[in-house]
Amino acid sequence: MNINSKVAYNLERMASHGIRRSEELSAVANTLESLEIDPKMTKSALEWHDKIGKQSLILTNEPKGGQAQSILAALYPQKPNKKELTTHGSISSSI
Repeated sequence: MNINSKVAYNLERMASHGIRRSEELSAVANTLESLEIDPKMTKSALEWHDKIGKQSLILTNEPKGGQAQSILAALYPQKPNKKELTTHGSISSSI
């Protein structure tokens, strides 16, 4: 599996479905709290999905990885992207 492709795919899906997923994770966090379980990890995931989902992004038919670059640029506008995220990167895994 190509890690860059997976990251690009996940970012694009979070942008498309982040708001709904954050609402679902909010319900999960409430359930965990009612069971007196600290939902720290759930709340972190909720915040991440919400942040990405609320970005004013216009996702176009860019090649895979192109949308991910737009998402990262919107999330971190002050940081220059020194390494471009591509689907053809050299980082890969056999998972």
